[in-house]
Order: sequence, then C-alpha cells, then structure tokens
Amino acid sequence: MQPVLPFLEIHPVSIGHAHVYLIKAGDTGVLVDTGIPGSEQKILAAASKAGLEPKKISLILLTHAHYDHAGSLAALREASGAPVCCSRYEETHLLSGRTPFPKGLGLYSKAVSKLAGTILAGRKQFTAVQPDILITDERDLSDFGIPGRIVPMPGHSGGSIALLLENGAAFIGDAAFNILPWSVVPPFADDPEDLLTSWRYLLQSGAEHFYPGHGKPFSRDKLAGSLEKLIKKAQRESGEKID
Repeated sequence: MQPVLPFLEIHPVSIGHAHVYLIKAGDTGVLVDTGIPGSEQKILAAASKAGLEPKKISLILLTHAHYDHAGSLAALREASGAPVCCSRYEETHLLSGRTPFPKGLGLYSKAVSKLAGTILAGRKQFTAVQPDILITDERDLSDFGIPGRIVPMPGHSGGSIALLLENGAAFIGDAAFNILPWSVVPPFADDPEDLLTSWRYLLQSGAEHFYPGHGKPFSRDKLAGSLEKLIKKAQRESGEKID
C-alpha cells in the first residue's frame, strides 16, 4: 500500500528580487532560504498568515550561502529554533558570513561578477551561522514531516542543493532563473558543466514543477528546452557532439 501523503501548501514569499518558500504540511513546515538581511519580519508574517507559527517550522533549508538566500538566516533560526540544513561545501561561507560572488556566464554577467567580486571581497555580508545538518549526499526529509528529499545540485555554486517533493515540486535555488521567456539559464554559475549535470538529474528525477530563487515557477518542458539549447550551443562552440 502506498503511504498517504500529507496535504502540502506552498507559500512563496517575495523578498526583493528573490523568493523564499514556506512548505506547510499540516501543523509543521519547512522554510527554503531566508532572503536578504532584514527579511525576517516579512517571512515570519507570511508564515503566521499561512497558519504556521515560528516554533512550528521544523527545518530551515538553505539552497546555498549567497547573501540573498542566507541573509536573514540567523534571525529566523533564533525566532523558530529550527535546525539549519545546508551543503557541507557551503559551511565555510556560513561560518564566515560571506561568500564569493559566482562567475558570470555571459559578457554582461561576467562584468557584473567581476565588479561585485571586487566590491564584496573580504566584506561580511550576513550574520554568521553554524549549520546543524550538513549534506553531502541525498537525505530523506520524512523526519521533518515533509515527503521529499534533499539532493546535491552543484553548478551555480559548488554546494548548491535542492528539495524534491514526492508530489513533483522541486525547490532549486539558483540552479535556474525564470526571468526570460525563452530560457531558464542562470546568469551566474561557478561550473557550467556541473549545472548541466544537475539539470539532467532534475529531469530524470520525475520533478514536474520547479520553484526557483528568482522568477516564477516553471514546468519541466521549459527546463528541457533550455537544456537542449545549451547542449546545441556547446556543440557549435566545440565542433563536437555532446550527449
């Protein structure tokens, strides 16, 4: 007999140009990312409106440690008492309160990356946090009341992770940006090859609906189309066939 899945509610919270997600399952829930510094009151108000009091948040999941995702982490952990989960490869950034700006994929984003890297070099960007749960491989989330699993999702950063729910929803951080109508390629990624591998994994995972850190949710068809375009572009540039 298949287990009965709890009814899930997905509550996006817009924080400037980024999104935080509250996933509610009954009287508990998981918070995915925390926005820029100073976002905690808006997130807590959204949780309360959704019927999720701070102490009922069972986990704070950080898709990666960039300031627009980790900025309010310390304040939200204090308010909720929830453990913080991230990749082991992001731990150093959380402990220092700063992280390097990711590399650009295009001419404009490369220029932005270089400028931002110069401005942010050595500068503390958010309150440092000691994470409680470090991910190096897949991890089931049933212990936190959520039918799903955390998976590594490198590419945008080396320690990016994603949350895949059994209902087909995937919370992918900055593995993709749904800003442009024709593509979900993020403007920044430290390792483009890892990004393509992560996209292939997402498509093979059975996920149907993707919730990015920037832009509106999108379907697997848009992800598959963007992947095909990237592969063809790589083929043209290298003159070789890429599977």
